[in-house]
Amino acid sequence: MPQNLITAIVLRNETRKDNIVREIMRHKPTVVGVFGLAMKAGSDNFRESAIHGVIERLKVNGLKVFIYEPCLNQEIF
Repeated sequence: MPQNLITAIVLRNETRKDNIVREIMRHKPTVVGVFGLAMKAGSDNFRESAIHGVIERLKVNGLKVFIYEPCLNQEIF
């Protein structure tokens, strides 16, 4: 059975990340702060969070990214 719906959702999520980065870049920042990596409140599972894609895109655009995650107990992530 075709996975058209799942494919469409994945593509839409990627497009949304691109739009978020485009909007941030419109303001010409040099540094961006990210508050929280978790996918939902109270979770400490931030390895698969969608914000990673946004952070990667920001870094590709040459921005320095600072992350504050209260549940993270290490300096570099």
